[in-house]
Amino acid sequence: MSSIQFAGFHPVEAVLSDPVTPGLASVELRFENDSSQTLDLTRDDGVWWLAIGNGDPVKP
Repeated sequence: MSSIQFAGFHPVEAVLSDPVTPGLASVELRFENDSSQTLDLTRDDGVWWLAIGNGDPVKP
C-alpha cells in the first residue's frame, strides 16, 4: 500500500492498494473532513483506466 499527500485548497490523501488481481486496482481518496471515496482502476495494454459506471449514483 502506498500513500500520496496532495496539497491544495482541501488536502486529500490517496491510498493505493496493491492489486490482488492483475489488471485491477483501487485508490482510496481520504479527505480532511474524514470522508473517503474509493476509485476502481483497470489496466489495458499497459495503461491504467478509471473504471466508471458501477455503483449507486444516488448514494456513491
